[in-house]
Amino acid sequence: MKTLKILALLVLAASLGFGQTNVDKLVERLEFLGKGSIDNWKYAVNPPGDPSRPDYDDSQWQTLKLNESIYPDSCWIRRVVVLPDRLLGEPVSGIVRFLVSVDDYGYFWVDGESKGRFPWDGEFEITKDAKAGQRIVLAIKAINTGGPLRLIRALIQAEVSKKHAATIDDLSLSFRVGQKLLSFDTYQTNSRRRVDPKTDKSTISREERERLGRLLQEAATKVDLQALESGDMVRFIASIDKVKSELKSVSEFAKRFTLFFDSNAHIDAIYQTGLKAGALGGKLLGAGGGGFMMFFVRPEQQEQVKEALKHLLYVPCRLDDLGSQIIYHSHEDEY
Repeated sequence: MKTLKILALLVLAASLGFGQTNVDKLVERLEFLGKGSIDNWKYAVNPPGDPSRPDYDDSQWQTLKLNESIYPDSCWIRRVVVLPDRLLGEPVSGIVRFLVSVDDYGYFWVDGESKGRFPWDGEFEITKDAKAGQRIVLAIKAINTGGPLRLIRALIQAEVSKKHAATIDDLSLSFRVGQKLLSFDTYQTNSRRRVDPKTDKSTISREERERLGRLLQEAATKVDLQALESGDMVRFIASIDKVKSELKSVSEFAKRFTLFFDSNAHIDAIYQTGLKAGALGGKLLGAGGGGFMMFFVRPEQQEQVKEALKHLLYVPCRLDDLGSQIIYHSHEDEY
């Protein structure tokens, strides 16, 4: 049985209800409006000719939605992207990048020019001098090494909108982390199944959690998504500031909020707290009597991640290229 202890700092707290909550709806909309996500691609298995060519006819191909599971060994995925007038309120100009994630890996072309291989995640410059209405043809040769093949992430990001994108990502992650930390979920899950042992060892007052949950859910409805959709970032950011001021009591609670868990139901909260503090990703390690959450963090952000998770035991580690080795061998002499 894993015992986990975590102090959540400066996060928003909420309880989960049934169905899609206000926080869920807010996060879903922020992901769509704030990240330049591109959906509804075309795909085909073993198509004739050269699908990387910008003038290739893919009109008869099937539609592939983000995170949809298909099961070929490989396939071609294509999409024509027309750059909008604005991204996150800023006029489109300068460098625009494409961020992509494929299960399991792929090769990428822009307007027929090969940009090379990417292992699961890739980031590519698709134009140096973006203009509104510019037409760009993206093509991916996706490779599946087992299980489903999925296009998990596909989004465009302009240099001029990076600051606003970070603000939106931070807001979305704050609401998700807060909702998870004060939820009543007791589930355990892995990639294949989900079970619920109904184990909740939290000593936090249920009434207080519910009150803070209602406060957060109401706050989620006050974020001005119409301003974000119309590109009025001044009005959008003003709505965020107002929401933050209304959630000061939640923030104060979070500063003294300590959780003890005897199940892995809230490991997601540890993971998302690490991401919130600056980690690029993480993975749960170990089994049986104990375990670890390993985070991948840039050197300049490691201290703030350690601070956010300071009530967990920190175990330093490093990478090497030697693989598994015998570190002790007891030899019995033969007589």
